[in-house]
Amino acid sequence: MAVRNRRAQASTRRSAKRAAPSKRSPDRRSTGLRQPKSRRPMAKQIFRKRRQALEAPIIDLKGLHKTYGETGVPVHALAGVSLKVPRGEMLAVMGPSGSGKTSLLNMIGLLDTPDRGSVMVGGQDPSQIKRRKLPAFRQRQIGLVFQQKNLIPTLTALENVYLPFRYTSGAKSVKREQAEEGLRLVGMFERANHRPSQLSGGEQQRVAIARALVNSPAMVLADEPTGELDSKTGHSIVKLMQNLNAKLGQTFVLVTHNEAVAAECHRIVRMQDGKIVSEHRPRKRRAA
Repeated sequence: MAVRNRRAQASTRRSAKRAAPSKRSPDRRSTGLRQPKSRRPMAKQIFRKRRQALEAPIIDLKGLHKTYGETGVPVHALAGVSLKVPRGEMLAVMGPSGSGKTSLLNMIGLLDTPDRGSVMVGGQDPSQIKRRKLPAFRQRQIGLVFQQKNLIPTLTALENVYLPFRYTSGAKSVKREQAEEGLRLVGMFERANHRPSQLSGGEQQRVAIARALVNSPAMVLADEPTGELDSKTGHSIVKLMQNLNAKLGQTFVLVTHNEAVAAECHRIVRMQDGKIVSEHRPRKRRAA
């Protein structure tokens, strides 16, 4: 009898427990509480933004104005310049001294800001990017090649190419491999341990191009890249850029006075008095 009573009591407790209200939070749908957002729409939004950025021109300039010399005689470096550069294009910018070529390149390279107008790089407005994030954005989007090469004389070719990685995170061994690959890309791996003084002018410029490419930027801006080279060496540098453009789809914007260099590009834009006065495609572009 005692055993039966204990079993009956245990059964009653189990029944009462099942009938008790759940301690879990109430159903949000039944209470009208706000539903947590699904991650899928957010992922779609991110994907859509990335796709739009890839489909947009790598450079989109609208109505750029820039004036220097506010305290003295004003110089109107840019006067309403608008320009679009699609991804994978090799563009030459030409014009006499003082026409605004360098000012235009500074705007594209985010080294200066316009007084008026808008600059879009890779589908993004740099003016909307926080200042602390702007260097990383510039590093991802832009590689720079200068007429003077700007190689550090105390560093080897490999160390000069590795230099941009000093400001990025990641394993040193991986970054070194990327720097070595950059030298291979421009045919300078055998000279990796030579300092600039031990290299010819053309070799120095090849190292400078490798340094500009090492972070895989969306575009490379070159200011008179053949200006200090003889015609034969200059042609080899342009041919190298052509090969990189054809094989990698690398975008190049070249500022040059050299008609022969410009003729190797997809398109030529001519400037005068801070304005784009003409643009055309060369009739025949030599195969790389």
